[in-house]
Amino acid sequence: MMETDPILLVKKAAMKDAENTEPRQEKMCRYAKQIFIVLLASLPNLFMGVTFTWPNVLRAHLATDNTTLFGAELHLSEWDFDMINSLVCIGSVFGLLLSGWLFQRISRKKSLIVAMVPGLVGWATLGLAVNTPMLLFGRLCDGMTTGMTTQIVVTYAVEIPDTAIRGTACSTTTILFLFGTALSVILSLAMTWYAVALSNVGAVLVYICLIVPFLPESPTFLIVTEKEKEATKVLRKLRGNYSNIKTEMALIKNMNDEVAGDKGWSFILQREMQKKFLVLTILSLVQGFCGTEVLRPNVLKILEMSGVTGSTDLFVIILILVPISGAFVMSCIIDRLGRRGCLVLSLAFTMIAYVVLGSTIFVQTLPLTSVVPIEFNDTAKQPPYQVELSDDTRQLTIIISLIVCIFGMNIGIQSLPFQLASEYFPTTIRSQAMSLNLIVGYAINAIPLTLYSAMNNLLTTAGLFYFFAAVSGIGVVFTLLCVQETALMLVG
Repeated sequence: MMETDPILLVKKAAMKDAENTEPRQEKMCRYAKQIFIVLLASLPNLFMGVTFTWPNVLRAHLATDNTTLFGAELHLSEWDFDMINSLVCIGSVFGLLLSGWLFQRISRKKSLIVAMVPGLVGWATLGLAVNTPMLLFGRLCDGMTTGMTTQIVVTYAVEIPDTAIRGTACSTTTILFLFGTALSVILSLAMTWYAVALSNVGAVLVYICLIVPFLPESPTFLIVTEKEKEATKVLRKLRGNYSNIKTEMALIKNMNDEVAGDKGWSFILQREMQKKFLVLTILSLVQGFCGTEVLRPNVLKILEMSGVTGSTDLFVIILILVPISGAFVMSCIIDRLGRRGCLVLSLAFTMIAYVVLGSTIFVQTLPLTSVVPIEFNDTAKQPPYQVELSDDTRQLTIIISLIVCIFGMNIGIQSLPFQLASEYFPTTIRSQAMSLNLIVGYAINAIPLTLYSAMNNLLTTAGLFYFFAAVSGIGVVFTLLCVQETALMLVG
């Protein structure tokens, strides 16, 4: 719940007046410290990025050497690869079911540790896998950690920083995720698929043992659990000497009062909450069916089916570094342009790129027939000639369109639905409400991942891109009409 009460708005104005007296240099240092804290807490998103692109590593390595760490041979069908992709989303649902209940009862720091446990098991299983069932089980475990960390990392990122930089701070979680997708590919150039998996086991252990213990606890969690003394200490370190700590604590308490009396999941019965759930669910449908989850694990497959030839390693590196650029741009504009503005801009980019992709691929399968004969004075004898796009032009168009599409996704629709799911609800119900929204979101995202091959066969590659373009267009209209802005607003 965001602030709407006039008294709360007056109190917030008083907070801003206090912040305005803070010297700019001190404020910038404080902001940098908050972003660094969020960056450290968000390292699970780095591992998550490796999780999502690891199937590309597996596919590429098995094409040349299908042996495991222990010398056994793996033979995977296209259906197996589809399941390897989709089980992460399915596992995320189980992780979210647990986290929604658990994270409301334990501290945010403990939640960060608990969330990584299934991932430890999953990566160890993948690294030691000798058959397909072990691969599928490992991906299911990784999916559980993906769901749990998506919730707790974004929640922590929302609760730590000042409202003025909350969007930028939360964007670091996306940037780390995208660095993880690039890291997976870079590691695969020198390591086997199972070595990449086992390296993640060591990285997760370092995070649990050497990083999380030194992070500050979420001040909003301490406030709503009536640990005011500890909350005051944490807020003083985060907000500095010029901020009105008592006013911020009073605001957070008041904004949680309306739902504080709800037990369990009874807040779902509130009409205002139902409206927010509906908006976030439709936004998840747009996110899932505009291709965001399909492109990432299927880049190589899409390039092959589009007839693009050349250095696949170069193409993959380009298509993974581009999202990092998009996320960086989003981090620079999100607190100025707002969440809605970023979503509209993102979906407009993807819609245009998908139309160009679909048209280019459609034209290559249907050569153009000229209405002009070869010989102007011999129209009766010469049949109309056929013209095709040159191979270089077609491939360049496809690659540029994919780059624009992936860049567009990462300035909004790829990550903002998760951030909005956290910002829409106050601390008292944030874990449960966000878990419910993310369960729906991951279930939706699992559908196009699981059915990607079937959808591509039914609609054709060009038709699938046209479908993604139509969904993106619908998303632009929906965002403008229904999505509530949260930028620069205290969310409790």
